[in-house]
Amino acid sequence: MSYIHKGAYIAVLVFCIVIMSAYSSSATVRISIIKSNGSDAHNEAIASFVRAITGFGRSYTYNTITIKEGAESEIIKETKGSDLILSMGTTATLAAKKVIKNTPIVFCMMLNPVSSGIARNMESPGGNITGASLDIPLKSQFEYIKLLIANVKTVGVMYSPQETRTMVQEAFGIARSMNLSLVAKPISSEREVPDALKSLLNKVDVIWSVADGVVFGSQSTQYILLNTLKAEMPFIGLSPSFVKAGALMALSCNNSDIGKQAAEIANRVLNGENPGNIAIAVPRKISLWINMRTADQIGLRIPDHVIKSADKVIK
Repeated sequence: MSYIHKGAYIAVLVFCIVIMSAYSSSATVRISIIKSNGSDAHNEAIASFVRAITGFGRSYTYNTITIKEGAESEIIKETKGSDLILSMGTTATLAAKKVIKNTPIVFCMMLNPVSSGIARNMESPGGNITGASLDIPLKSQFEYIKLLIANVKTVGVMYSPQETRTMVQEAFGIARSMNLSLVAKPISSEREVPDALKSLLNKVDVIWSVADGVVFGSQSTQYILLNTLKAEMPFIGLSPSFVKAGALMALSCNNSDIGKQAAEIANRVLNGENPGNIAIAVPRKISLWINMRTADQIGLRIPDHVIKSADKVIK
C-alpha cells in the first residue's frame, strides 16, 4: 500500500470511528426506575439523578415502575429493552436483583447492601449490580461520637445476627483501631430489647445504633429512647427523627447528593464498566443533628465548637 493510499485509508478509518462515536453518544438511553413507594426522600434522589445524568451528554427516556412485594413478573415486563435499571430502596432492589440478570442495576437510597444480600462486598459487589448506599462509614460514626462525648471508652450496641452481623463484626475492628471498646448484645426478637439494654447500661459509656429492624420496632424504639434518658445514657440515633424524639445525636445523608452519586455510577456503567466491579458509593455529605435538651438532661457538656459545626441543634 502506497503512503498516499495508506494515508487515505487511515483518514477514512478515523472518520468512521468519529461518526460511530457520535452516533453511539447520541443514541437514546432507556432507564427504568423501580420504586416501592413515593416518599419525598426517594423523589428527591430521583430528581437529582435525572439532573446529574442529563449533564453527561446523552439523550434519555425514563420508565417509572412502582411495585408491590411479589411483583417480579411486572418488573420483567416493564423493563424489557432497558439499558439500565435504577432501583430505589431495599424492596425494589431485592426484587430487581431477583429477576434482572443481564441489564445493569444501579441501586439508590438503601441501607446494608452487603448484609441484605444485594452485594458481595462494598468494594466489589459482583454480578450486574452496584449503587449508592445510605451507609455512613463506621469510622465517621465513631469519630462523631468521640467529638461529642469526652473520654468515651466503651460503646454498646444491640443487633440481630440475621440482619446486621456483618456490620457489627466490621465495627469491632474499626472501634479497636480508634481506642474504643465495642460491647455488642445480639438479640433474636424485639422482646429481648429490654434485657439487652439493661445489660449494656451497666457496661458502656454510650449506646450506638445500627439500622436493624429487629432492634428498632415501633415499641422497642420508644423503650430505648425513654430508658436511655432515664439512665442518663447518651443514645446515638439512626436519623434526625430519633433526635427529635430525644436521642442525643444522629447523622444523616443528603438525599440529593445520593441521587447524584447514583448518576455518576450509572454513567460509568453506560460507558462500558462492569457494575459488579464498581465499588458501592457511601455518603459524602453528612449532616450532624444534636439535641441539646437531651444533653442537658443527661448532664453532658458538648464542646462549643462541635455545637457550632452541627447542621441542626434542637434547644
